[in-house]
Amino acid sequence: MKMKNYNSVAVDAGMGLVLRLNWLFTQIDQAAEAGKYDKWNNILDRVWTNLSFKIRMETKVDKDGKIISIDYHKQDIKEYNFLSQKIEREKNNWAMATRQGKVNTSKMIRKRWYHAVQQKDIWLRVLMHKLKLYLKEFERAPGTAAFGGLGQ
Repeated sequence: MKMKNYNSVAVDAGMGLVLRLNWLFTQIDQAAEAGKYDKWNNILDRVWTNLSFKIRMETKVDKDGKIISIDYHKQDIKEYNFLSQKIEREKNNWAMATRQGKVNTSKMIRKRWYHAVQQKDIWLRVLMHKLKLYLKEFERAPGTAAFGGLGQ
């Protein structure tokens, strides 16, 4: 009977996550550069979904053991919800100003909408770093790799 090597399974699963996140961030950059804020935000939500497996959830049950709710149990979800609501508010403000023909106000609000999505983008990258799912920062320059590598 052959035994499974679970260490390689963990590496494969981790590599799959890294590849998905890399693909998503490529799409994020394209959407941001094209000024497609809704698409940018939707892809950021996909990144959140991929990261949220590391966030503990709390299940509440009634006296009969029936599930009442399942909620995130961390500050991260509060911050994510705050940023998502901020984006939605600015998007709605922009749509209203545009419908009313307020060109200058519309441009100003669109800039706030952009910065709200950008803030969520940055927040997710910081979260990835905190979860050790982002690039490691090195003190040495990549050019030194031939002379002993990039390690600290």
